[in-house]
Formats: sequence, structure tokens, C-alpha cells
Amino acid sequence: MKTVASFGERHFGGASLGDHRRTKCLVRIADRLYRHPGGTLPTKLHDPKDYKAMDRLMNPPEATHAGV
Repeated sequence: MKTVASFGERHFGGASLGDHRRTKCLVRIADRLYRHPGGTLPTKLHDPKDYKAMDRLMNPPEATHAGV
């Protein structure tokens, strides 16, 4: 059975952020943002742990446009 890749997997699954866990987090956050296209980030990421994960994901020096 073939599985369909999610939005995050298709667009960010190959990101090079220095650690596979960061890429996994990026995919998860992208999927959540995709499911809620309108509104603010706290609205899109209503679970505080998701918002904090996004915040931590964007701060390391490895999280560059080129890496993503």
C-alpha cells in the first residue's frame, strides 16, 4: 500500500537542519500551519508545546532559508 506524503513531508522532508529531529519538527509544524491557513501563529498552533517547538526550531543558526 502506498502512503501519500503530507504537505510538510513533500515540501520540507528533505530539509537539512543539522538534526533529523528538527526536520521532523519542521514537517509537523508545516502540516499544522497548512491545516489552519488563516489567523495568527498562536491560533494556528493552539497547543502551547507546538508554538514553543516552532519558536525553538526557528532560533538555531542551522535554521536558515538554504537549510529549509
